[in-house]
Amino acid sequence: MNSGELLRRKLATVLLCEKDQISIGPEGPTGQAGGASTVTGPTGPTGPTGTEGPTGTEGPTGPGQNGSTKSFTIYIDYASTSPNGISRLYLPPGLSTDPAISAGGIFSADIVGVLTFYGTTTVSIQNTTYAIPIGLSGTGYSGTYWALTSYGNIGTGGRINFSSSSDYTLNLTGLTVGYVNGGNAATRPTTGVLTGWLGTLTIYFL
Repeated sequence: MNSGELLRRKLATVLLCEKDQISIGPEGPTGQAGGASTVTGPTGPTGPTGTEGPTGTEGPTGPGQNGSTKSFTIYIDYASTSPNGISRLYLPPGLSTDPAISAGGIFSADIVGVLTFYGTTTVSIQNTTYAIPIGLSGTGYSGTYWALTSYGNIGTGGRINFSSSSDYTLNLTGLTVGYVNGGNAATRPTTGVLTGWLGTLTIYFL
């Protein structure tokens, strides 16, 4: 209500009182201010979606050379006649960093200063990709099937074992055909991935 309307009403009241011979007293005091409202107003609209935060930094690399292969499987074949020395090997790529064998492949003769095995029951490999071997396991072909090399033939009493005379060298000893597959040096598998081989040895590195 504006001031003009208030004035109009006041004048009308004065005229009415004069007509009815009612005296008008002085204006009373201003009333006490009303208390604060306890009624909660309606919830306002939802604000706009904020912008996406910056991309976090990449976490540290976990152990294990980013998941690089640290186990390598060698295939072994033996001479069919006594004393049944190792006649050839398959070496997987990456086992050694030496250019002569780094790409892997089948080897049927020693490579001086890099690989020795022929005619013996030991294998020596130089410049392995990883420094220290920590374990090994094997399989052998019995003449009719493949089976796990007995753990009784690994690591004890001069049987199949490994050693490292210095970092990045690998020596495998005790690789007789008897320990690897039970003594079969005559019958080889004729089908499958391991056609022509008599045993395998897997080496694990730290």
